[in-house]
Amino acid sequence: QDGRIVELSGVDIPDDVAPRAVDFLRDFFKENPQKNVTVYITPRPDQGRTNRFGHDVAHLARQQDGAWVQGALIAAGLARAWPGADTPELHQKLYEAENKAIGDAINLWAADSPHRLYPVSDITGDAHGTHIVQGPIRSVAMVNNVTYLNFGPDWKTDFTIALPRAIRMALTKDGVDVLQLQGKIIRARGWVRS
Repeated sequence: QDGRIVELSGVDIPDDVAPRAVDFLRDFFKENPQKNVTVYITPRPDQGRTNRFGHDVAHLARQQDGAWVQGALIAAGLARAWPGADTPELHQKLYEAENKAIGDAINLWAADSPHRLYPVSDITGDAHGTHIVQGPIRSVAMVNNVTYLNFGPDWKTDFTIALPRAIRMALTKDGVDVLQLQGKIIRARGWVRS
C-alpha cells in the first residue's frame, strides 16, 4: 500500500514457477482485501536490509493471523529455502518447511520437476543453474585456500563443491569443520556448472 517493493528474504522462486507463486499469494491474501502485512527486517544494518535495486529485503507475515509468507510458499512447494545472512534465526524453519514439501513431492519437488532435490548421481555436465543437491562426501581437499568437497572418485569428472575461504571460515564460526565432512551426507544449494 505504501509503494515499497519487498524482496522475500530466504527464498528462491524459479522463473518458470513464479506465475504459480503469484497466484498462490493472491489466494493467500484473498480474505484480507487490504493485504496488510507485518514486515520483518533484520535490525543489523550490515546484514542486507536492501538489495541492489533499493528494495527492502524482509520476511512477511499476514497481519490478520501472523501466517508467514515465506513458510507458506515453501510448504506449498512453490519456493526453495535459500537462506542468507540477514535472518539466521529463521534458517531452521525454512529448512523444515522445505523438508515437508520435499517429502510431499509437490510442485518444485515432484519427481519430474527440473528443480527437484537432485541426488549427486543425477547431476550431469548439462545441469547448469541453481540446484539443490544431496549426497555423501567421498573426500575433502584444500588447494590454494579453497576447500573442495568431492562426491566421486575423480574430481575432474565427478560432482564437486568448491568452498572459498570466506565460506569455510563462516562455517567454522558456526561450528562446522568442513575438513571433517568426509563420509557425511550433506545437502547443498547453489549454482551448478560444468
